[in-house]
Amino acid sequence: MFNIDGEIDEYKWCKKHLPLFFAKLGIDFWGRYPGIINAHSSKANNLRYDWEKNGLPFHKGFAIYLLTYLREYGGVEVGDTPNGWVNPAFWVLPNKDRFLPILDEVERILEVSDISEFTEYNKNGYPIKTHAEKIR
Repeated sequence: MFNIDGEIDEYKWCKKHLPLFFAKLGIDFWGRYPGIINAHSSKANNLRYDWEKNGLPFHKGFAIYLLTYLREYGGVEVGDTPNGWVNPAFWVLPNKDRFLPILDEVERILEVSDISEFTEYNKNGYPIKTHAEKIR
């Protein structure tokens, strides 16, 4: 799950952890947001320095940042909200303490278990179904 520089690869990390993270938030990852990682990754890379400078590992900041594109948060807490514009780039850090415990729990669950216990894969090796609902 590391890149050639020995850092955590946020794409691989998110592909493994987002389905359970979303499930713990009551969100159906595979039914509604399966392409979210690739669709928004380039925007998050611009925020790496600020997140890491403030003690938020990039891969976890990226997971929190992706929440800004979900209808459960976008237009409610972030983006064009009833109280005015809340920039997604600035929403992540103030909310890190809210989501880090959940991400840490997801990481503990999946690190001690083989991911294949929680996910089914298609013939190309891509996850198609998560069993996260069973362990939520």
